[in-house]
Amino acid sequence: MDINEHYDIAVVGAGPGGYSVALRASQLGESVLLVDRRPTPGGVCLHEGCIPSRALLRVADTVGRAKRATEFGFFHTSAGTDITGNNAMDMEKINAYKQGLVDTMVSGLCGMLTSRGVRYVQAEARVVEPGTVKLHPTGGEQGPAALNKPMEIHAGDIVVATGSRPNELENVPISHQRILDSTDALNLGRVPSSALILGSGDVALEFAGIWAPLGTQVTLIERGERILQSTTKRVSATVARNLQQAGVVLVTQAQILSALEDENIATLRYRDADGQARSLSADVLLAAVGRMPNTGMDWLADLGVTLSTEPGERGCILTDPVGRTNVPGIWAVGDVTPGKQLAHRAYAQGLVIAETIAGMATTPLDDRTVPVTTYGLAENCSVGYTAEEARADNRLTDVTEDSYPMGGNACAAMTGQVGIVTLVSGRLVADLDGSSTGHANANPSNSPGTDRNVNAYGDRTGERVLLGVQMAGPQTADLAAEAEELIGNRVPIHDAARFIHPHPTISEALGEALLLADGRPLHAR
Repeated sequence: MDINEHYDIAVVGAGPGGYSVALRASQLGESVLLVDRRPTPGGVCLHEGCIPSRALLRVADTVGRAKRATEFGFFHTSAGTDITGNNAMDMEKINAYKQGLVDTMVSGLCGMLTSRGVRYVQAEARVVEPGTVKLHPTGGEQGPAALNKPMEIHAGDIVVATGSRPNELENVPISHQRILDSTDALNLGRVPSSALILGSGDVALEFAGIWAPLGTQVTLIERGERILQSTTKRVSATVARNLQQAGVVLVTQAQILSALEDENIATLRYRDADGQARSLSADVLLAAVGRMPNTGMDWLADLGVTLSTEPGERGCILTDPVGRTNVPGIWAVGDVTPGKQLAHRAYAQGLVIAETIAGMATTPLDDRTVPVTTYGLAENCSVGYTAEEARADNRLTDVTEDSYPMGGNACAAMTGQVGIVTLVSGRLVADLDGSSTGHANANPSNSPGTDRNVNAYGDRTGERVLLGVQMAGPQTADLAAEAEELIGNRVPIHDAARFIHPHPTISEALGEALLLADGRPLHAR
């Protein structure tokens, strides 16, 4: 490479947000440099998150189905079907399967970036000023795109996409031996005999769903009154039932005191709901208590980029609705921005940033309609408002909540799990100035930190529309896209309810819930 190169856009970080900017911008004729310290693009999602965890969840699901084989008439009950015994599982093959999927996805992404003319460089990046990035060789594993000497590049626009890392509790030191973070857990070369999992977010719940079917004695420890504090009580109770049915022990209202380990065991001390000090021990302890943005770089502070100080988003880069920071020419995407730390949200943000830089009229992301999903035994999905949130919004009135338990859904019954679909509907009222609530404006100029959901409520004033969907149970995450379409387009409940869902499917549950919300239930009381 030359010492100095010029690009239209330089993207620092090659996770879902960063590489989506690169792919879309190059498609629009922009020259793009994509920089990351990893040998290959994809970020945490592809290497240490979404893809490898789903691969292990697939293994766990297969084991769970096999354990029910006698119900389906496959094995005589005296034949013995312990497929999670000491010699039953080959972890080397399981991990090879997981890594094979990751490698396939990485190869496909690399090919796509190359075909669109994106330059990928493995390097440490430092943005020294708007328009200038200094690159330095990385240590550790070197890939084919590794930089071998320092260089300086220039770009009209720079996108910060440095992602996030596992959060740590002060009194739970991650040793990477028996006290683990999520990356350690994914790369564990064995199935732990027992596991303590701190937290009840998607990472915690998915590891419970990986380990429990494989024979691990799992205890999930949550500081709140229930798991999944961010969703409804009905969804929380449904997920809890499915986990408990699989043997997962739930401990709530636990105040963590300390954690320690020795060569053989990890021990957690906590105070229970009655204030009594207790301890639990297990083969491993997984701290899965959220993620924090990678925004502590000194160069980011030197640039003067504004970070949030609000609880729950502290350290995140503030942007306007299309991704601009307060520093001209500097943008931010993905987990470094306030909001839900999800790959699919980062994809959508990346498209908006690329199109805005290219001069296109864009519609900003509506964070309210971004689906939040968890997979495995704890599968659930939430899109849009909960009933409490809708009733607190003065732009909405006549808010109603309708719930359809999936006990009558044949396909759900076949899985042995329980499920529920809850719909929130209401009517849109006029804005305070008397005008109907409008759709998000193209290329708004809101300053960083303003409400990222302003004017995103459609133009269905007075009609009863779908505002939110919360679901739990088998395959409910696959219904997230339909829910988002209905909510995002503010489809009137009566119109949504008339569309047919094929029988027999899990998707019928959403159709039944829509009929219920429309006042004409079919298979619901």
